[in-house]
Amino acid sequence: MANAAKNPGTMTAALCDIDKARALLDKINNKIIIANHNNPGQIVFSGPVSDMEAVEQGLK
Repeated sequence: MANAAKNPGTMTAALCDIDKARALLDKINNKIIIANHNNPGQIVFSGPVSDMEAVEQGLK
């Protein structure tokens, strides 16, 4: 558990379709992954805190 805190992660839920999510991840090319495809219009991204800002900016 102590080792997990050395590399903090985060999750972000977004209202977008799976194709847009995949295209965004291909474009930014960092360590963020699609953690969950909740429904056709909602995706959850997961990964390092330092990489999530690029995803959040790309969703705007």
